[in-house]
Formats: sequence, structure tokens, C-alpha cells
Amino acid sequence: MGDSITWNTNTEIAPIAAKWMTLIQGRIEITAYNQGISGQQTSTMVQNFATTVLAYKPDICFLEEACNDALWWRDGNGTMANIKNMAEQCLSHNIRPIIMCPTPGYYGAYWGEQNPTVASGKNLDWEGANYMPLVRTLEKQYCAEKGITFVDLFTPFLNEDGTQNLDLFAADKLHPNTAGNAVIYNIVCGVLGLHV
Repeated sequence: MGDSITWNTNTEIAPIAAKWMTLIQGRIEITAYNQGISGQQTSTMVQNFATTVLAYKPDICFLEEACNDALWWRDGNGTMANIKNMAEQCLSHNIRPIIMCPTPGYYGAYWGEQNPTVASGKNLDWEGANYMPLVRTLEKQYCAEKGITFVDLFTPFLNEDGTQNLDLFAADKLHPNTAGNAVIYNIVCGVLGLHV
């Protein structure tokens, strides 16, 4: 379940065959359903959770989220409430939730370039006005409290000096390119115990 980073399109960013979910779906050991929707926010994910996740009765649900919340300057605590809602729904249906924190990205600057009127007066720093650090912290705390697997998609996409590793991103500095998708694929395989 996720947004455009999970969604298997945007071929100008990375070929469909190179997307991490395409690679996962190609594994014969598992059956994987891709419920990534480009532009999806966590509020929409909650609204559609019964039909996009619960209806499939999966054993595991990866929750890759929050990027579009950052693009719209949503409240980090509200985002976390939505993430908790989905995780709790998973637990109540005997589904193992796995929470994936967002990759780094120039969220505010990207949206400001696309929508200068909406962005007027907003903080356009590369971390979405400190939104992402808050969400990552809340996710880690919640996962530790509940014994839920937390997948860090942030640190692997940084250079040693803490800046965003642009070699792993498309030109928009938001979406992982082919190399970035390979990083996510390797991480997910590790979580699932699959050989790469």
C-alpha cells in the first residue's frame, strides 16, 4: 500500500521492470499485490483500506506512505494517526504491518515549483519544513511500542554528510530512479528473508 514510489508506472522516472514492486511481484516465492496510487495521501489510504488491503487477506502489508502528505504540508501528527489506524486494522485482521518511512526528498521545493500560488509563504526546505523528521520519529516510537517492523528508507538514500544522495533519484529529487528502486528492493527482500 503506498503512493507513486510503490506505483508501477512513471516510466520517465524508472522503467516499470526496474520498479521495486515489479521486482517483488516477480518473485515465485510470494504473491504480491501492488496497491500504490500516485498522489495518494494517508487520509485516502485509510478511507480505501478495506477494499485495497483487507479484502485481499494478505499475510503482510507494507505501508509506504507520507510523501504526499508532506507535499501538501499536512500535520505530522495527523499523518501518524492515519498510519496507526492502518496498522491497527492490520493487527485486528491478523495481518503483519510493516511501516516504511519515506525516502528523503525536496518535497516543499518540488510542490512550490509546480504550484507557486499554493506554496506562497511556505517553507520550501528539502525535508518538507521538518515534517519528515517528525513523522520518522513518531513511526519509530510507535513501531517500538507495538513490536512492529520499521523499515528505514531514509538513511540508505543519504550521502555520508547527511545530504540526499541524488544518484538514487530521478531529476525531480523525489522519486527513486532505477538505482534507488534497487535499494528498496534489496531492503524489502531482507525484511522478507528472500535472497537477492
